[in-house]
Amino acid sequence: MNRRNCANLYTIAAMAVAARPASIARADVVLLRGSAIALEGCEVQSVKGGVVSFIAPGGRRMQQPFDEVAAIAFDGLPELDNAEAAMLDEDLQRAIGWFVLALADARDDVQRQWVHVRLAKAHNAAGQYTSAAGHAAAVFALDDNPLWKRLAPTCAPDAPAYPAAEEAMHRLQAARRAVRSRELIGLIDELNRAVRTARDAAAEDWSGRRIAPGSTISGYAINELGALRAALAESQGDQGPRGETVNASPAPAAAPAPGNMPASAPGDVPQRDAPVSVSQPAEPAAVGEAGVGADADATAAAAAAHEIESMLADGRYRLALDRCEARLRQSSGEEAARLLAQSGRALRGLDRPREAAVALMRSALLHPDSPVAPDCLLQTAEIYLELDRNPGTAARLAEMARQGAERRRDDIIAARAKALLEQLRGRP
Repeated sequence: MNRRNCANLYTIAAMAVAARPASIARADVVLLRGSAIALEGCEVQSVKGGVVSFIAPGGRRMQQPFDEVAAIAFDGLPELDNAEAAMLDEDLQRAIGWFVLALADARDDVQRQWVHVRLAKAHNAAGQYTSAAGHAAAVFALDDNPLWKRLAPTCAPDAPAYPAAEEAMHRLQAARRAVRSRELIGLIDELNRAVRTARDAAAEDWSGRRIAPGSTISGYAINELGALRAALAESQGDQGPRGETVNASPAPAAAPAPGNMPASAPGDVPQRDAPVSVSQPAEPAAVGEAGVGADADATAAAAAAHEIESMLADGRYRLALDRCEARLRQSSGEEAARLLAQSGRALRGLDRPREAAVALMRSALLHPDSPVAPDCLLQTAEIYLELDRNPGTAARLAEMARQGAERRRDDIIAARAKALLEQLRGRP
């Protein structure tokens, strides 16, 4: 894929999301290798049998081998667009970070399968054999067609950090149980031997907590993805902060390195590929010509906000969280921002601070112009300081909160942010 094709893909993807008519249910974009024109307004139906199946504009059904598809932009998954753009710039660690977030936010197996494919390729390009093998195994587990064997890593075995190696072992073991294809079983056994050697070597230097199945993606702890998202967003447009990577790749990291923070222990987060404490905001329903539907929705949103605030004030955090999750399925815009913020407060009340940080950062980053964004950033800073003794991250978030509060003339949040920054001044 050349640079012109990639720019075409992301321009069309952005336009499709912003301007598609209500009658179009999906607005995926597909770019085929060797094509100068991305296919806008597609519906990707499956990524199975080593083939991507989609409905092209005009209703034509198409199938392409996965390695003939240069990129896909799924409607409502902007992290994937960012990842593909970083891949084009050969900023592989940044691309991997965005692919990790795309996998965490993927809504169905079609999206998850494609992102696993892209992660396998990105890790292989970065010389990260172990993680490439792990994501290839995840693809095999979802679909055991022998054509996927072309995803097997071709780079030399690497020396990853323990979280990435243990995750790859979990993925390979799950694939070994699920796969029936003899060709893939033989390949999994071969990959397993190489990854086990790397895992055993990494374990000798590991003194952290046990890596539970499903608690990491490419070595990044799921309950730390808020920090990854913040770092990637903050460094958008520049080269990003440099740091050690979990996979010992020569490429620089553009975000907190996976494996540098403890992964969650069993019970900390749901054991799956994505955090589920809060839901992805859905699109608002269409309203009538006279705007009656909009008025009713606004009234319902205001009533729900008051109800949830009462629950939080009374300490009924579980009920508040359930109410937030139910409303998030049909909310967007400022209501979604507020519901995510309230979810974060409820999770803090339930003594689930890491999940709270994810909810709060989703609110702040997905809705940066919302009135609640500065407070969400500040609460996340407090969580990082209290939980991880991480003054560097806390200071960056507090500074972002201060700037946002001052822009909105929110004197209370600005004063709290300044106080926290003063407290952090001089700390390493």
